[in-house]
Amino acid sequence: MKLGNVATGASFFNREEELSDIWEKLKEDHLILSGPRRLGKSSILHKLLEQSISHGFQAKIVDLQGIFTAMSFIEELYQAFPAMGHTIGSVIDKLNPFHRVKRAEANVMGQGGALELTDKQEESWQKKGDPCMERLAREQILVLIDEFPVFLEKMLERHQKEAVDFLDWLRRWLTTSNHRYRFIFTGSVGLHSLLERHQLTPQMNHCDVYALGPFKRRHALQMLQHFASKKEWILQQTDAEYLCDKIGWLSPFFLNLLLSETILAARDRYLETSASTDDFNSTTLAKGTIIGNDIDDGYERLLALRSRFSHWKSRLEKQVPPSEMDHVMLVLSEISRSDTGLNRAQLSARLQPHLPDTNKREQLLEKFLYRLVEEGYLTPPDSNGNVQFLSFLLKDYWRRNHG
Repeated sequence: MKLGNVATGASFFNREEELSDIWEKLKEDHLILSGPRRLGKSSILHKLLEQSISHGFQAKIVDLQGIFTAMSFIEELYQAFPAMGHTIGSVIDKLNPFHRVKRAEANVMGQGGALELTDKQEESWQKKGDPCMERLAREQILVLIDEFPVFLEKMLERHQKEAVDFLDWLRRWLTTSNHRYRFIFTGSVGLHSLLERHQLTPQMNHCDVYALGPFKRRHALQMLQHFASKKEWILQQTDAEYLCDKIGWLSPFFLNLLLSETILAARDRYLETSASTDDFNSTTLAKGTIIGNDIDDGYERLLALRSRFSHWKSRLEKQVPPSEMDHVMLVLSEISRSDTGLNRAQLSARLQPHLPDTNKREQLLEKFLYRLVEEGYLTPPDSNGNVQFLSFLLKDYWRRNHG
């Protein structure tokens, strides 16, 4: 039971249907693995890596966190697959004091070799990238790209033309009919809303999309009871159901977060109700049973831990222009105070005193409602057009701290 980290090994639970679906899609095309934050997309990548050999792939995870240029992307591919595209020229390129080799000829059967150096301006990231992709195309390679939207967003901020050229270059390679490699793109920022904001959706429409959803309820119940048992606690079916009801949206992260705090609350309850501290030992603990009050106490403890949720606001502050931040915060605050959510007209009415211009108000709602849905803050509109917080935990935290 890992909290906030990639779940691997025994900490990875279920997702068998999802993994099967992904492997089936990879038979035909490249893939965008989409879904709100805290659903375990990075954990899925690690599981695919683990299963890759049995599916005939040589796979590597390429994490783009911290880079923001096309050349850096190419270098990450070289590092992930060092045998792919590392020719004599690329080796000499590292040793050459000018760091540029246009052509390299080896000494073969006594015949002399030669080097031809290229001018610095003549080389580009495409000239580095094309040989790498040509070599990758000949192999059964699976490239698992994590944090692709973060990488792309940074590149768009710093080098917009390069970002567009990079997407066009990538599209050209990924739509080549005779390639054998497969790419999966995912990350913690919504890729579709990012592409839409910059009018770049066509540049990635060659990839199939697999939307990762929350746990099915039966799997959530199995996971809760499994991890409670590993911690030597008994979680009855009815109490596991109650914990799911408290969470609402069955994200594995939020489920395990509440279970962890619930176990701490149950332990403290046992300590308080024991005849004395000496009576409390591992045997007593092993026979402990979680009850509904422990779940309620665990829930309240979580809401008091501001550090568990404060990054949801700080992420918005990094991504939303300062002139619009107050309006977005007002939208989220109003939604957090409603038990059934609010529709577009209701949100517009609440914004009207602060943003009188109708066109600007509607444009802001159009832009940010879609983005807040894709990044895991809000649900898609229901049959009444209402949106609300995906996670009950996040909703209650927002209402108490920003409502």
